[in-house]
Amino acid sequence: MTDWKLYLSDTYAYILTPYGNRRISRGALGLDHPTATVSAEGADEVKDVPEGIAQFINQAVSKLRDTQSLPGQQKKQGPTADAITSSARRIVDLGKKRIRVLNLLLEDEPSLTEIVHESAIKNQELVSIIWSRDLKLLALHRPATQTCPLCLTNRIRARHPWRDIASIPLYDLLGQTTDSDTTVDPAQVDDIVRRWVLGALPGLDTAHTLAGRNFEEHLIPPSPSCSIDGLHKSMADAVAPDRIADQTLGIVGSVELANDSEVSEGLSHAVTVGKTDTRQFAPVEGQASGSAVKDTVIGAKMAALGEAIERYCSAIYSPHKLKRSTFSHLSAQAIHPSDIQLASDRELALPRSLSRYTEATEIDWVVANLISNGLPIWVPAAAVYLPFKVRKREELLFRPISTGLAAGTSLAMAQRNALIEIIERDAFVIFWENKLTVPSLDVTSLPQENIARIIYERYLDAGIDIVCKDITTDNGIPAVLVSSIDRHSQTYPLVAHSARAGLTYTEAILGALSELGQVRDGIVQWLKRQPVPKSADDLKTMSDYFTYYCREDRLDAISFVRQGDSKPVPDSEIEREPLAMETQVSWLEARLSAVGLDALYVDLTTADAAWASWRVARVLVPGLQPVSFNRNFRHLGNPRLYQEPVKRGLLTHPKDESQLNVHPVPGG
Repeated sequence: MTDWKLYLSDTYAYILTPYGNRRISRGALGLDHPTATVSAEGADEVKDVPEGIAQFINQAVSKLRDTQSLPGQQKKQGPTADAITSSARRIVDLGKKRIRVLNLLLEDEPSLTEIVHESAIKNQELVSIIWSRDLKLLALHRPATQTCPLCLTNRIRARHPWRDIASIPLYDLLGQTTDSDTTVDPAQVDDIVRRWVLGALPGLDTAHTLAGRNFEEHLIPPSPSCSIDGLHKSMADAVAPDRIADQTLGIVGSVELANDSEVSEGLSHAVTVGKTDTRQFAPVEGQASGSAVKDTVIGAKMAALGEAIERYCSAIYSPHKLKRSTFSHLSAQAIHPSDIQLASDRELALPRSLSRYTEATEIDWVVANLISNGLPIWVPAAAVYLPFKVRKREELLFRPISTGLAAGTSLAMAQRNALIEIIERDAFVIFWENKLTVPSLDVTSLPQENIARIIYERYLDAGIDIVCKDITTDNGIPAVLVSSIDRHSQTYPLVAHSARAGLTYTEAILGALSELGQVRDGIVQWLKRQPVPKSADDLKTMSDYFTYYCREDRLDAISFVRQGDSKPVPDSEIEREPLAMETQVSWLEARLSAVGLDALYVDLTTADAAWASWRVARVLVPGLQPVSFNRNFRHLGNPRLYQEPVKRGLLTHPKDESQLNVHPVPGG
């Protein structure tokens, strides 16, 4: 048995031991030679270490153990870091300011916690210094504001690309710096600290990082969870929404335009680059990344950022803040889990299915509020956060799903976006599972200058078979499905679908057409790496559901989509643009209420999202039909799935479960 672990990145070897840690170059272990027997991508623990390398590591560990046992041993920094720290302290003394200078590589978390508490009591500002191989940073923290040195170190760890080693001391994680590592001009450091001391910077906590020979300024976002959170003031709406993108301290690194051949001319596709690991703040890892297609560059970038923010916020929660209880103890003020699960008896009886909830089962709950009047209602936490870690197998009641998660620059905008998505999925699944015949919308009936018509006609001019279906349900909220078949490829027909709801038909059609370009590009990329699934039993990943219909012998399965009469795009009951977001939410909620459905929301906004003017909500509408990309669990226990088409006169009587569409719902 060894008392160490070896992790490898593409550049470094990390040796973790009970006595301390070492970060050395791969070359020092002989791992840069072409014949080296150890390799890894990212940072992976190496299980089978060659004997020669193991001997080298054992010697290093022995030195660490011996050094730890010596009294008075301290971590040391290079001369440059010492000089910078001394310079900062000298300027602070000259300014007679109540500022404390900290070298974060030499401080542990308990001492930092004590220092931050003390600085808050004394109304003392803090200057943090990190001078390492990987990061050269100076930061200012004002007393009891939105950030502290602990927030900063948490953010740096969360942004580190290798989670397995991100929790080790910063001194070991980032690497000690020598004079040869930098050519910093001490005068630049003096100037930055002098501006802080004289109060020349705005009232936000800032950081400066060395890039080449010059410093770059960054704003420090607050941490979504800090051990001294009670001392931090709220800084909601402190900065513009795009400031959450920052290569060093942001939730994402940047937002870039993608070069996609399948996205229609006039549309822009934006994607986020780099992300924060939510496991630094919560027990689960969220997919904090985003992608969006819109008719403007700024719209695409904001939508991509919003998607990343909603996924980030949905993964951050504190287990100890949830309520542990049974439904029977909360029944007067709670949503029954089965009203969200909506499973059929057959689905629950299948092997490895979800659990059937009993009212005696303890689960975690979180407070939601009715959108209509704010009334608090308990809902299962597992139906809110994405992902969510349950404690026991019998608590596995829901499949992870992002439907109903949305971000916006106001809470009302987040609620609106979430409601639109839930309504779209409900309409799409009811249409698909029942194989309904509904009218096609003549998009060319829109005014010539309408952007939705322009995009639609570009598809027609390219020889693509495209149809837009009116899948609006009993609630009267416009919903459409766009289906396209492109036979230009010699290998496969490019079949893509995209659904969207909106307050107007024009909004819904434009949204579906914009999304269609992104779907088409995704299908092309996926089919370069993997074939079309052989059968519905082979659907394992989301990409399989997108590519499934890209075969000539499967086009008959979607022929019902092209059935039905054609009609002009209906005039809208309301005009969306002049309405305030709150008014739009009220209109949507009233439409749902008219068919007996309640809409609830949970505000998931984290401190850093709020700081950058974002709001995130999880909206639930128990009873609306969810989408599922799991062939063995499609929420087939929902009465609405069977009764709603009869209510509209599209079917004379409800189908039973065995009569539903045997072909999978397509991704889109």
